[in-house]
Amino acid sequence: AGMGLGRFETDFDLLGTLGTGCFGTVYEAKSRLDGVSYAVKVAKREARGSYERRRMLQEVQALAALCDQPDPATFHIVRYHQAWMEDDLLHIQTELCDDTLHSEMRVHRS
Repeated sequence: AGMGLGRFETDFDLLGTLGTGCFGTVYEAKSRLDGVSYAVKVAKREARGSYERRRMLQEVQALAALCDQPDPATFHIVRYHQAWMEDDLLHIQTELCDDTLHSEMRVHRS
């Protein structure tokens, strides 16, 4: 870990924890740059070496590609904003959803 504050602590105010799973923790964080609240996923596993780092970044590239689709069938995919490595942990910033996927699917079905 570095000596100073990391980008996550510098650029965001932590508002709470949205959930924790086996791959990481998702936080609700308000950007100090634009004042908007986002979901920021922080991976649990450290990237050890360039191969693991590349594998982690593939998740980001896949999400970014999916978010670029104008297809209405991709409504359920959260909008990707940015990603970065900090202390060998992947951080992914996405839109903060107002609702659950389940309730959004009910709305789109009707």
